[in-house]
Parts: sequence; structure tokens; C-alpha cells
Amino acid sequence: MLKLNQVAIKYEDKRIIDDVSFTLEKGQIGCVLGPSGCGKTSIMRAIAGFKEVASGEITLAGKQVASEGYSTPVASRNVGIVFQDFALFPHLSVYQNIAYGVNDKSGSQLTDYVSNYINLVGLNGHASKFPHELSGGQQQRVAIARALAPQPDLLLLDEPFSSLDPELRTSIAADVRHIIKQNGTTALLITHDQQEAFTVGDKIGVFNNGYCEQWATAQALYHKPASEFVARFIGEGSFIKGVVSKATENRHALIHTALGQFESASSDNLNDNQVVKLLVRPDDIVHDDASEHKAKILERAFRGANIFYKLNLIGGEEYIYCLAPSHHDHHVGEAFGIKLALEDVVCFPV
Repeated sequence: MLKLNQVAIKYEDKRIIDDVSFTLEKGQIGCVLGPSGCGKTSIMRAIAGFKEVASGEITLAGKQVASEGYSTPVASRNVGIVFQDFALFPHLSVYQNIAYGVNDKSGSQLTDYVSNYINLVGLNGHASKFPHELSGGQQQRVAIARALAPQPDLLLLDEPFSSLDPELRTSIAADVRHIIKQNGTTALLITHDQQEAFTVGDKIGVFNNGYCEQWATAQALYHKPASEFVARFIGEGSFIKGVVSKATENRHALIHTALGQFESASSDNLNDNQVVKLLVRPDDIVHDDASEHKAKILERAFRGANIFYKLNLIGGEEYIYCLAPSHHDHHVGEAFGIKLALEDVVCFPV
């Protein structure tokens, strides 16, 4: 449905996007995730047709829409866009906003068609209201319905939750995913927020300085990050020092650490006696008072069912994080027994 192949984008003489490739299948929701200035908006603008590509190509619904020196006009790409500020027409009602881009229907057929989209986004009873009479979440639903009503090949959503109250974003993001999936539309969300990306996306691309570091599911980004940037950017975690020894019979490698030794799935790109950083997520650490491995509690944060601890490995300078059930209440300065239960061994060169 949507394919980017080695796309590069320039601003003046500087490449702001370089060698970006990813694919979205029909009906999938993708997310472009990254910090400010990483190139997210440039990718969206190139897909929509507002920005030319310097090299590579973009294919949409089986047709090439952009390549070096060529760009299909915006109006010919059949792309719907939900902007950050929703961009609703203030003088038009909910019904009129949604009907605005529907040009192939009229009369009762148009009424029934628009009513279906009002129902899809859960705004029954609001058809005659104007944008200023709606909450932020309701305005967003109108913007999504308006973008979906012309039946675009691709829906682009540019930071659509940023203007909403933080406590509403996750629940509304889940609602938006449900609406898009129910409609069967292929979509791409642009966001800097991990939780939004995790909630909405089937596939997520993590961007950094104009590159797509990894295009994968949320689970793969968290448990099997392809780069140190992805490992640090996604979720919470820390690194502890390890030393490699190769097991040549099964091509696995052993990583020796202060918390024991762990077997990596492959010894590729690892050398004997190489010093590495081993990624440790909070859910990799199991609290066990009987463990021989002890850590000192540096900080603690109550999170309801769990307490989030920052720990210093006793006898070293490294620190790690742990989520432990809140009925095991320990205080700053106490010794804390831990075990490292790694299912995915991820390490990077020092």
C-alpha cells in the first residue's frame, strides 16, 4: 500500500532525511516516532506531496507518486490528513465538515453516508453542532471522520493528540485506532510520544537525525532494539558492563556480568574478551531477598500496583531499574536482593 525505498529529502543543500525505507501493508497503521527535529514532519510532507524527494521513491496504492525530479500533485494522491490543530471549518456544523470532501454523493444518499461516519466516530446527536460547541476529543473525531469520508488510500495523522489533556491521550488514541481499523484504512501517525505509538501502531519507525533506526512492532523495538539509540529511546532501562566469550560449537556467545552470565542468540559481530553494554529493562530484574546479588536503593517511586526502584549494584558504579510489587515495600538506602531474568540478550559495543 505505502512503500518508501531509500528516500532522501533535502532542505537547501542539507540532507534532512537519508536512505529511509519502510513498507505499510493495506489496512495497517504505522507510526513515525522520534524526538523533535528528527525528520518526522518531513517524511509526512513528502508522502502527502508537499515536499519533493531528492532521491529514492515513494509508492502509494501501487503507483509511484514521488522520485527524484518527479512528484504527483497533492490533489492526485488520494491522501487524507488530520492536522495537529484539527483545522475544522468553524462556520460549518459537524455534518457539514464531514460532508465537505464528499463530491460523489448528494441528497439522501449523502445524508446516509455522512450519518454512517458520524456514527463511526461516536458523535450521534452532534451532527448540527459547531466546532466551538465540542470538546477537544470530539473535535478530533470530526477531523478523523472528515478525513476518512472521501475514502483515501492513506490517512496521515500529524501529532493528532498533542493538544489534548495528557490524561486523555492514551484512551483517545485507543479510540482512534479502533475507528481506523473499523474503517479498514491504511494510516500513518506522526508522533514524539511512545505511548501513543504503542497504542495506535501495528508497525513503528524510530527516527533519529534523519534516519529510520528501526521499523518494527512495539514488542520488537522494546525487546530487540536494533541500535543503542532505539534501546535508550524506547521504554526505560539501563546498561551494565559485560565481557564476551564465544561458544564456537553453537555459534552463541556468553556475556559475563556482575549479575551472572547470559547467552546471546548469536556471536556475530562479537569477539572474545570484547567489552559490551548489556541492556537491562526494569521487567528483566526480579526482586528476590534470598539472592546473592544485592543492590542499594537510590530512589523509589510508588506506582500503585508496583514500586519503581533505581538501584546501584553493590561493589560497582552501575545502576539499574526494577519494578517490584508494592506490597514489598523497601526504602531508600536499603539493600535489595535481585536476580536478572533476561529472555532477550541485547548488547552493544562499548
